[in-house]
Amino acid sequence: MGASLSCGYGSKVLPLHGQGSYSVGCADMMVKDGPNGDTGIFMRIYYPVDNKDIDENQKEEDYALWIPRKEYLQGLAASMKIPTWRLQLISDWVIGEKRMPALWERPLSGSKLPMHQVASSFSMDDFAMAADPSFKPRKFPTSLSMQSFSQQTFPVIVFSHGLSGARFMYSTYCASLASYGFVVAAVEHRDFSSCWTYKMVPDPLDGRYKEKEVMMRILNPNENEVKVRVPQLHKRVSEMVKALHLLEELNLGLIGARGEKSQRIVVGEHFNWRQFKGRLDLSRAAAVGHSFGGATALGATAFSTDFQAAVVWDGWMLPVEEQMYERFTQPTLFLNSGSWQWRKNVDKMLKVDRCERTLFTFLNTTHQAFSDFSHLLRNQYLAKRMGFIGETDGQLVGEAVVEMTICFLRKTFEAGPSQLVVRQMAKERYPFVIEGTNVRNEIPPKL
Repeated sequence: MGASLSCGYGSKVLPLHGQGSYSVGCADMMVKDGPNGDTGIFMRIYYPVDNKDIDENQKEEDYALWIPRKEYLQGLAASMKIPTWRLQLISDWVIGEKRMPALWERPLSGSKLPMHQVASSFSMDDFAMAADPSFKPRKFPTSLSMQSFSQQTFPVIVFSHGLSGARFMYSTYCASLASYGFVVAAVEHRDFSSCWTYKMVPDPLDGRYKEKEVMMRILNPNENEVKVRVPQLHKRVSEMVKALHLLEELNLGLIGARGEKSQRIVVGEHFNWRQFKGRLDLSRAAAVGHSFGGATALGATAFSTDFQAAVVWDGWMLPVEEQMYERFTQPTLFLNSGSWQWRKNVDKMLKVDRCERTLFTFLNTTHQAFSDFSHLLRNQYLAKRMGFIGETDGQLVGEAVVEMTICFLRKTFEAGPSQLVVRQMAKERYPFVIEGTNVRNEIPPKL
């Protein structure tokens, strides 16, 4: 069954979307601050795992916990301005002990092969199949499912979470992208926009590394939001670029090598990062993000052309400065929810016109449908009441987001126009997706 092996073990494990051919693993990496003001970074890396390495009797406990620490729940409660005990009650009795659809620290696909057998074989020759009238609904053709892989390198995605998010809150999406043969680095931003995070700093007395909290900054009613968010966007973009550079170092074997990991990696130092050497295709790299993270992904392509494309999920364009628009030259895909967007925000997206830009709207879909929150509750009525999902089925939305993103990126990486392929996919498979926008709302929603 391919990557679907990693879901379906009961209600605790969140689902994967689409028909990706891999199972998925994940691991955390935190790199400490360097000299001369060089700041470290924290990210969760999702990556393909060979199905043959997965036990048919896999236990739920082998999948990573969705909420790794109670501090994240406390930070979410503060951002929502509700008592922690109330959110804890909801988490305990309504959500339960959810787990990500990714196995903790499993070997990278093909990592047991001799290194001389690892070579690039990322083929896109059959992309026209996706636009063929015989294209079967809800199943990718073989060329899109990536059925032959052992000897290939993997393209990469650097992912940016939204305001009050964290590195694990998009696990269904990041893991699904990894199931299609991508290595996805989900950054946990330290610009004070994560619900909670931390860094490891040396104690001035004994030199041992200890945690230092990084709390979310909650705006006062009289604060100018633009003045706060623009510097945060700059910080976020720098972290995206830094994450890509770390992936480059992984690929070169410069990080995680013997004798080196104890010097730089302060979380995840015991994981075998050497297995990523020579396995990443950095010539095929994209920035993807949701909401504030969507603006971050877009900004990352303006700052570094090492990102060949951007995918913006229900982007929040407020922090994007006017002078940045002339630098948006990489192909960009906007995927919006019909119930959250408003006219001024969409108009800013349409101003991104110096590149191949495509915009689609998902009808009867909420802002949180692009995150794990749309899958945390089994009770659909309650999920709708809480705004996690709209009238459109959440699983279908997730499938559309992932598969349209995959189609766009793969065609873009082959230097071909992606609009026809993505447009045809939406038309054939997802009638709730329209090209362009039907947004008429002039009032921005509450974040």
